[in-house]
Amino acid sequence: MLQKAKSYGYRHCGFILDRGYFCKPNIRYMDSCGYEFIIRSRLYTLLKDETERMDKRPNYMTVPAALKELDKIEMVRQYDGVYRLDHAVTKTQKTILKAFGLDSDDVHSIAVSISETLAAQSGGKKYGKN
Repeated sequence: MLQKAKSYGYRHCGFILDRGYFCKPNIRYMDSCGYEFIIRSRLYTLLKDETERMDKRPNYMTVPAALKELDKIEMVRQYDGVYRLDHAVTKTQKTILKAFGLDSDDVHSIAVSISETLAAQSGGKKYGKN
């Protein structure tokens, strides 16, 4: 599967692993090829631990719901050519991030870093290719 993705020209692939693919040889192989991956059971454990510390059990503290909610954090290129977060981090997203040991300041720092990297790759041109 991984080699087939490379044959289609994908340089960077990410995978979310579930129990069916969660074994040492598979993880070592993916790591040696330089693929990024998320182990779902680790996400589940972190979310479950955070839910136990909360008074109520919200629906967004499941792995699929948390990934869907965090996927809403996105960057857009503004009118001045600089990439910024499209919206502020919501309360729900902050709760999910807290389970992973992150907060909204971490998200903003990463966004600034990505924006600076994109600016450097474009050669300082604000609007990409001119």
